Amino acid sequence: MTIDALVDPIGQTIQGSFSLLLESQSEQDLGEILMFVYPELYGAEPELSDILAERVHPRGSERASQRIDSLKVRVQGQSSVSADGEFVWIGGVPLLRIVNVGPLPTGTTVELSASFETHVPERYGPFGRVGDVLTINGGLAPLPVQRDPQGNWLIDAPPAPLRRSVHLEIPEDWSGSIGNQLIEPRQQLGSDKQARVVHHQAVGSWTSLSLRKNFRYQVLDEVTGASVTFVGKPLRKLQRAWIARSVNATREVLESLGGEPRGTLLLVEAPLRRHLVERGDGVLFVSDRYLEASPLLWRYFDVHLAQAMLADGVEHVRAQIEEPRFLPLVVHGIGWSLVPDYMRVRWRNHMNLRRLLEGFSFLPYIDNLLETPVFPFADQIYDNPYVADPLRADIRRFNRPLRSGRLLFLRLEDEVGEASLRAAVRDALDPQSPPFPTSLEQRTGRHLLPVFEHWLRTPPRVDYSLDPVERSRDSDGNHRTRVRVRRTTDSLGPVRPVEVRLSAAHRPRKRNIKLFWSEDHKEAQWEIVTPWRVARIEIDPRGRMLELDREGFSLKQNNRRPRPLRVTGNVYILSINPTSGTVEAWAALDLRPRHDHRHRVASILYTNQQVMVGGTLSYTHSFGPPRVGPHRRKRIVVDYTIERLSPLFRPTSAPLLTEAQLSLIYDNRSWSFNPTRGSRLRASLFMGADFGNPDSDRAPGESTFVGLDLEASHLIPLHPWHVLGLRGKLGLVTGNVVHRQFTLGGNNDLRGIAENYLVGPFRTMATVEWRHHFFRGADIPFGLGRFRALQGAVFLEGGLVSNPALGPPDPRTARFSIGYGLRLFGDWLGVLPAMGGIEIAWSPGAPPGRLPTFSPSDSWPEVPFQIYLVITQSF
Repeated sequence: MTIDALVDPIGQTIQGSFSLLLESQSEQDLGEILMFVYPELYGAEPELSDILAERVHPRGSERASQRIDSLKVRVQGQSSVSADGEFVWIGGVPLLRIVNVGPLPTGTTVELSASFETHVPERYGPFGRVGDVLTINGGLAPLPVQRDPQGNWLIDAPPAPLRRSVHLEIPEDWSGSIGNQLIEPRQQLGSDKQARVVHHQAVGSWTSLSLRKNFRYQVLDEVTGASVTFVGKPLRKLQRAWIARSVNATREVLESLGGEPRGTLLLVEAPLRRHLVERGDGVLFVSDRYLEASPLLWRYFDVHLAQAMLADGVEHVRAQIEEPRFLPLVVHGIGWSLVPDYMRVRWRNHMNLRRLLEGFSFLPYIDNLLETPVFPFADQIYDNPYVADPLRADIRRFNRPLRSGRLLFLRLEDEVGEASLRAAVRDALDPQSPPFPTSLEQRTGRHLLPVFEHWLRTPPRVDYSLDPVERSRDSDGNHRTRVRVRRTTDSLGPVRPVEVRLSAAHRPRKRNIKLFWSEDHKEAQWEIVTPWRVARIEIDPRGRMLELDREGFSLKQNNRRPRPLRVTGNVYILSINPTSGTVEAWAALDLRPRHDHRHRVASILYTNQQVMVGGTLSYTHSFGPPRVGPHRRKRIVVDYTIERLSPLFRPTSAPLLTEAQLSLIYDNRSWSFNPTRGSRLRASLFMGADFGNPDSDRAPGESTFVGLDLEASHLIPLHPWHVLGLRGKLGLVTGNVVHRQFTLGGNNDLRGIAENYLVGPFRTMATVEWRHHFFRGADIPFGLGRFRALQGAVFLEGGLVSNPALGPPDPRTARFSIGYGLRLFGDWLGVLPAMGGIEIAWSPGAPPGRLPTFSPSDSWPEVPFQIYLVITQSF
């Protein structure tokens, strides 16, 4: 295969042509040609929550594509003719089908040529461009599908390995790597400044390309027996030592088991997010946050690098032996199977501690710790093997919902035992050994090929159901429990007996009853008599089924019982105003079905200048697909609130207030944190009453209120770094409850005026804000967090409050303010967004603020402006 292309990193396009020389070697005549069109996998936006989507799409949802034109076919001994190609999806894989090529008998040579244009999205991961870094791990041009001797197209296998010659023209100020070949800057090459063409020749299934403007690389001299090069930011001494120890330990493991580690290794830094390491063609892509881990997290980071190096060390051995369909699964599984050996070499003290804890496994908490996967903390954050990851797009799997080799080997361990599997893994390091499924069958005497075949199909859905439990109590005091489990469809039964566990509410580990459901029965039922009441019934509590549930996710996670609810915490300090001595903050706990965004219940605790302490119970129903984030949808919100009013805001003889509110919200802004476009509309109808001392002389009509509050905001992108924000509010409330009337000042309304200065039953206001970024889309490390963007904002606000009962609003009572703010956006561990900011606003004619100093409060100086500090954090 020959590829000639022009790479435009700024325009995010690759234009060129390719020619492919094929020889039909199957027993069946060749009547068509299939080619993978890998970029089309990124043609649709994944159904992700906003927090996850921001980690994949730095500028919004941008689609990738690949267009093929001018297809021509030349059969051996004939002239070239035009060919017809069509895009088809087979088994969830995008393919180009070229139909008018035959039929051609065995041994016939065919030359296929075409022009192509590939659009690379602005996206994190192994196929995208972020800032001045372009990463393409496959998909540079269409990739040929392999064909077995019987003439079947192997769309389950990686692209066909072939001799590849690539000629790329790239901008003169960009450098990087293609495969395991460095593309050094011109100043180092000593060439002229004309058009720059890079030549690359290799044998493989695809081409891995990485280009960047700021090209730097280092050769790690600390590694013994191998040449290791790192492309990316300069490494500190400790980071160089981390990599060197990992490479040396990996080589020691492979050599001790009879393997042949590679003599050269190229590590390339790439903007990966959901995976720390991706294996490419002759290269390992590592996340740009990889080496910035704190020492507490480095063990987990190190294990993922080791797994990739171990897999890379055995792939060249197994590539000529394994069946192409099974090769990615076998290599991935062997890599993870060798990780315990690596741990004993590299992390000896950690493994000794684990063996020490095993002696105390009779303690429930120690046993729970040892039952979890080897890397429990980080698997929760990045890539739990028991969960289908919607963001995974490894070229070896083409983003299909296939389970990984790591998970296949966990199942094989259940089937044949740890000792047999480990012996087969050792045999696999021998270049003379048979294919791995055959080797494992020879060692165990069991027919295991169906297990491997099963892993290539669409994962089965879990259809195990537990009927309502019937409980009764006998005259002698014993508890009688009737349990019935069944499969809800006519699918195949489980491949092994399924455990059904019954336990008591107190001391459950001492009062466990285990039942086993045979695979021969579509349903099973038991009647159990116990001296204690059965409190919990679980199907497969240890997570050994490993199939997917109806929503496409694993039934079990980390060998724990399923969590039907997802709990999210948020802390918002909306305003700390030191110049007026007020604080507005709230903390919320959100609960929703784990994979359904349509229903959400929140409990909120808050305080502000009007309320000493308040609590809200809120229900939100969002309209739309269940697995799309809530911030871009229509929703209805019902709130019920109880408040303890603050006498510092206004004196009151009714310090308790209750309120019910119904809100309709439309929100199509892009991203929940730091939005750059879209609108938000909210209409709220509320009613309530305050309650006071029974001896007070308040009339009943003075305690109730009804109101309507409207709010609209719109963001207009003027430039990728500049946004114009517009906001308007209109509200009216009846009644004399002053604490529920509208205020004109405060951080949520007209900044620059104290919140308790202007209050009335009618309010209208408008805001114009120019937001400009000093930097955005960044990934600056700060401990366990990252700084993402720094935004400045110039704002102009105006509004008025009045009492309609006293006549129409007087324009002379209108107020306006002007101010400036800075907002710093970031996150913790890559998934917990946060924002901090400071704003200063001035309003002519408003009462001055008092600037806190270290002197007594009565001597604080007066200032003509107000200061607001803002902090938000999601958990």
